[in-house]
Order: sequence, then C-alpha cells, then structure tokens
Amino acid sequence: MSPEAARAIAACGQQIRDARHAQSLSVNDVAHAVEMSPTTVRGIEKGSPYAAIGRICILAEHLGVRFPFVATPNSTGATP
Repeated sequence: MSPEAARAIAACGQQIRDARHAQSLSVNDVAHAVEMSPTTVRGIEKGSPYAAIGRICILAEHLGVRFPFVATPNSTGATP
C-alpha cells in the first residue's frame, strides 16, 4: 500500500472516530447499530488497511460522515 493510501485510510478512520465521539457513542453502541464487531469498528477508526470499503462506508453513513469519493443521491435520487 502506498503511503498516500495509508494516510487517506487513516484520515477516514479519524473522521469516523471524531463523529462517534461528537455523538457521545461508544464503540459497542455503534458496532451493535451497524451489525459489526467492536473490533472491526476499532480497526476502521485506527485506519486498518484490511477494513473493507463497504464496512467503512456503512459506518461513515451511520455517523453522518461524508467522504468525497462516496457517491450520494442528488435531489432526484440519482447518483452522479
């Protein structure tokens, strides 16, 4: 993995962790809500290069974190 990719994954994890803390949620609370193990959530927050992108997106969506690389529906419901 390139250093740039590792930094990007770590930044995503940090944003997810910051959002969880801002909402006063525990790792266990979030893990239960998104049907992941607490270990998986912690790994994503720590920037694990082994985390699946789908799981990162599910966790981010649950916490209201938006990443520029994730397509979101526009006002008509279509994705760009």
